[in-house]
Amino acid sequence: MIDQTAFVDVYSLTTKQKQRVPREWLDDPVLGRDFRKTPSQRELDGELPPRPPGDAKGPEIAEFAEAAGIDLSGIKANADKLVAIERAMGSAAPVQQHVPDVDPAPVAADPLAPQVVARTDEQPATSTPAVDTPSADDTPAAGNKE
Repeated sequence: MIDQTAFVDVYSLTTKQKQRVPREWLDDPVLGRDFRKTPSQRELDGELPPRPPGDAKGPEIAEFAEAAGIDLSGIKANADKLVAIERAMGSAAPVQQHVPDVDPAPVAADPLAPQVVARTDEQPATSTPAVDTPSADDTPAAGNKE
């Protein structure tokens, strides 16, 4: 069984994509030079202070955002700043109270499930394609020879 603590969530500086890589890659001078831990991974590793509560004031929010590397410039209201922090962190903190709920990103459509992707108003989702099945009289066992 694979130890999940041996992997970390990182952002690739080249591709700007989130990835999960072995933890020891971060210490390697060649493999680790392109990766930076995500804010949520830094929180799991204990490298960040606790998230600000829902009634936090501006300086407390700004201090956490700076420590986590989250850009809050252009956001005026504290509630909007807290929502931006939650979005950047990926999910709500497990034990925090008064943290605003953030809707998760919509699930991408599966290209291998065309019956779901290609659904139109004319076709109900439960319809199945018509299949031409031979009758029992047309089989070789019934004695019909072609």
